[in-house]
Amino acid sequence: MDNMSCALVLSFDLGDEVFRVISVPTGTSTTDYVRISVTGGSLSLLCHDPLENTMKCCSIWVMKEYGVADSWTKHFTVDFNRGLLLGLQKNGNILVETELAGLLLHQISSYDPESRQIKNLGISGRQFMFCVENYMENLVLLDKPNDSF
Repeated sequence: MDNMSCALVLSFDLGDEVFRVISVPTGTSTTDYVRISVTGGSLSLLCHDPLENTMKCCSIWVMKEYGVADSWTKHFTVDFNRGLLLGLQKNGNILVETELAGLLLHQISSYDPESRQIKNLGISGRQFMFCVENYMENLVLLDKPNDSF
């Protein structure tokens, strides 16, 4: 196997301080544009299938049982018109970067896969300049010792 073209997720267990390899779903390609996200508390992969140098089609995979490669389930495939998937919202909507008609600017929109409606969120900028990260609140106080570790 050529390690330079191997698709995988590398995880780090903070408790054991050990790296682990998680295989990606069968059917995803090393040429796919992949983002890692969280859906309902589960690890998710957002895989863009390159079609004629565009990023029109995206499959969303969710790992039902953490660390078990066979538990990857394809939730759905979304067909966008020139959109780049950025991440998932708690309500199941998809954050996508779309091109503003006739302009060199792009915008962040929210896509509802059930109703197939897209809503502009009023955030615009240059292409590929948007980044969406997951945020999880915690109660760890950085300026005080924590006895839980």
